[in-house]
Amino acid sequence: LYFRLTASICCCLPCIAAAAAGYIAKGIFNGLSTSISHTATYLTMKEIRQRLIAKLTRMPMGTILESPSGYYKDVIVDRVEGIEVPLAHLLPEMTANVLAPVLMLIYLFTLDWRLALLSLITIPVGMAVMSTTMKSYGENYGKSVEIGGRMTNAIVEYMGGIEVIKAFSQGERSYEKYETAVNDNAAFFYGWMKSAQWAMSAYNAITPSVLLTVLPFGFLFYSSGSLSAGAFVTMIILSLGLLEPLIAAMNYTDNIARVGTVMGQINDVLNSGEISRTDKNPNIAGNTIEFRNVTFSYDSENDALRNISLTIPEGKVTALVGHSGSGKSTVAKLIAGFWDVSEGELMIGGQNVRDIPLEVQTGRIAYVEQNNFLFDETVMENIRKPYIITCRMSGCSELRIIMRHILPNIVPHLLVLYSTGLSGVIIMISSYAFLGLGLEAGAAEWGAMLVGANKLVFSHPELIVYPGLCIVFAAAGFNLFGEALRDICDPKEG
Repeated sequence: LYFRLTASICCCLPCIAAAAAGYIAKGIFNGLSTSISHTATYLTMKEIRQRLIAKLTRMPMGTILESPSGYYKDVIVDRVEGIEVPLAHLLPEMTANVLAPVLMLIYLFTLDWRLALLSLITIPVGMAVMSTTMKSYGENYGKSVEIGGRMTNAIVEYMGGIEVIKAFSQGERSYEKYETAVNDNAAFFYGWMKSAQWAMSAYNAITPSVLLTVLPFGFLFYSSGSLSAGAFVTMIILSLGLLEPLIAAMNYTDNIARVGTVMGQINDVLNSGEISRTDKNPNIAGNTIEFRNVTFSYDSENDALRNISLTIPEGKVTALVGHSGSGKSTVAKLIAGFWDVSEGELMIGGQNVRDIPLEVQTGRIAYVEQNNFLFDETVMENIRKPYIITCRMSGCSELRIIMRHILPNIVPHLLVLYSTGLSGVIIMISSYAFLGLGLEAGAAEWGAMLVGANKLVFSHPELIVYPGLCIVFAAAGFNLFGEALRDICDPKEG
């Protein structure tokens, strides 16, 4: 018995050594493939981000400013980051998940081709169930990217403009926009996952159930003598490990579709229009600005300017007067280099702006936007920066600037501030008096009245109730009055 056992072990040693060598080789090659794929992926992501950032420097400033806040950050950071998992793991892991089952399947066909085919029946059945929800996957994932982008933009706008929101009392409106974007994102994903849940559950339950076909038909073949017991047992064991890697490989189709959507967004940015400028420094004679038969369109369909010709001489004040939407801001933005003209020529100092480097053009043009923004400076600096400078340039006196521009903008906010602040003043004075830090007991003040009525709380409780009610109603009244004033005087509501 000892010699037989020793002989059996010696016969098994080559198989054990081959299995150990195969396992070690698998670990080595898996590490090498993963390292190579990750290196290639990060280099690819680096190149994509570099191209996107370089593209931004060549895009019209107007296009960038008109895009939602956070859009380019979402594409450059989040969307590019989203292709890391598919690119880094798709090739090595999907190859391993496909190669091993293929080799196993070939061996199963050598044992019994009938049972090998039967072990694959659950795959088309599971795929048929899965196809009911996968046919709309591309469309749904595209919508999820769009809705997620809107949510990201709303979050960035809300957080980035929180100081402006508070200053202009737009907290409720801005939060409503942010809340709507988040709720829309959550509702879409909930509906999508709910509609796909039954198909996914059925797919995950049906596809791995190979024994439903292998066991009964295998027993039938064994009973008829067309299948040996050893082959039957081998078929059972191998069929159990056949489909799990294939299912894992099929799950990468989700990542492939995701990469396609992300690359579509990246291509939209890379294929967008560029502003045409030269790198050579031309000879610019003066600062006279001239439009020669200029036509410009924001959307390549509707012209904002059509065949405009005008001259803005150097050293003189030129005013563009017209109704809203007539193109005044468009003219100013073209001069500032926000866009290139669609047709015609824009000349500065006798040179076409296309022949002037963008940094030279922007260095010669001072552009004041008509939109109001708050900067991280004093109130005085915020007030006088945008339109006060413009008023002084147009010849307005200091008194006219104060009466016509400053007071109408600050008085509504001061009224709201003082009316809501009175409630806090009432509570503060009453609290100090109650603590003995304000007016003395006996004075005509509600907090002092409360102190004087402490000893009479059981015999004459009304002496405490009435001053307390007066404090509550007065504070609440001024607070509500201030809120009403804010709704009436809010410049954003007018």
